[in-house]
Amino acid sequence: MADLTNIFNGPWITPPPRIDPPEEQLIEAIADAGLEPPEQVILDGRIHRFRSGQKKDKTGWYVVFGDGIPAGRFGDWREDISQPWTADIGRQLTFDEVEARKRHIEEAKRIRDKEIEKLHDAVALAAQRIWDGGTPATCEHPYLKRKGVQPHGIKVSGEGKLMIPACTMDGDIKTIQYIDADGKKQFHQGGEAGGNVYFLGDESESPIYIAEGFATAATIHEVTGKPVVVAFSCHNLVEATGKVRDKRGALSEIVVVADNDESGMGEKMARRACQKHGARFVMAPDVGDDVNDFHQKGGDVKSLLAPPLEGWLISVRDFANVPAPIPWLIKGWLPSGCLCMIHGPSGCGKTFLVLHWCMMIASNDDMVSWDGRPVRHGKVVYLAGEGHHGLRARVAAWLKHYEVKPDDVDLFVSASGCDLNTPEGWMKVKNHIDALDGKPSVIVVDTLHRFLNGDENSAQDAKIMVDACA
Repeated sequence: MADLTNIFNGPWITPPPRIDPPEEQLIEAIADAGLEPPEQVILDGRIHRFRSGQKKDKTGWYVVFGDGIPAGRFGDWREDISQPWTADIGRQLTFDEVEARKRHIEEAKRIRDKEIEKLHDAVALAAQRIWDGGTPATCEHPYLKRKGVQPHGIKVSGEGKLMIPACTMDGDIKTIQYIDADGKKQFHQGGEAGGNVYFLGDESESPIYIAEGFATAATIHEVTGKPVVVAFSCHNLVEATGKVRDKRGALSEIVVVADNDESGMGEKMARRACQKHGARFVMAPDVGDDVNDFHQKGGDVKSLLAPPLEGWLISVRDFANVPAPIPWLIKGWLPSGCLCMIHGPSGCGKTFLVLHWCMMIASNDDMVSWDGRPVRHGKVVYLAGEGHHGLRARVAAWLKHYEVKPDDVDLFVSASGCDLNTPEGWMKVKNHIDALDGKPSVIVVDTLHRFLNGDENSAQDAKIMVDACA
């Protein structure tokens, strides 16, 4: 058989892949991000702007250093895009090259941030001049007329568009939102909208409401007479709520009012704002509506916004009624539907007692009782975070002592612990419990420090853990 390798002067060697010049790679990366890239790029460590679409203004930008391993950032201010970028050189980077790349990307971010700050300052000055040149809006403006709300201090531009200033908490105008007769909304190009708001009413009164759009905010203010903050977008609710909380203090009542949009984003961001900053959540009841829509359909906005206060303060007539009997799981010791903590020094038998109760409750044997006290049977979930070997031995001993078959005990034990402080851990427990056939009568968390953050021997941490269980 002939040796064909001699024809090629040796074995075939796959040629290395072609590496495009860094300039071409950058242009391709900009295009892959959904932006229209410039025809040419310059890798000189300076900020360069380009038109990234059909608009005439240059909102696209890039800052890339060409020395060493070319690296930097690019993005678009209009689309709120900012991405790090590093050229592909066809091999793994050395440690020194990785560090140099990090420095280039960080420096590019600093240059970008400085340029954005300059742009925001320029837009703020322009917005103030435009606002000063506007005329007071009236309720005859087509948008306000259609929404059925008053102007509340906003103005009209020379083009007939409503102007709503987006201001800092101190009242400094940063940009302007324009609304035309058809309801199309647009911010002044290049302005800083995030974290800025527009106030309606007396800011010192309480509660204070935070809404996404002007029409919703105006509706709430006109119905309640209370102050309302326009956040302009659901994506600004978290930051706006935080700034209102900082200004009003921890004890001020804040209500975040969400639009019930089909995407669910309004509800998601409003709930996030409430959870982070201690506010109350309200949302229009029908999908696709905001509170202004709800109001125009004849809905009772005041009742919608009112907090649910029923049931906390009880009249003496109701309080003095003979209470219903306590539904005991173990007579005199463990009521149904309660939250309790078994505590004591290490080694005193806490797990032994609780496991004994659980086996009694989970057993289907009607003859089983605890210390002569009747036991009501039901499903038990035992979240065991440690000591599974000893737990198995105790369960086996209990079954043998009481002559109960394992199939006659409706008890489920977790294979391990998990962090209930995280959404992942909480959902893991919830999903597994939901998958059981029927709701459990008892859920045991043993021990708290294996499932929740904090020191279970600390009164403050124990309160946090108990509140989380509740």
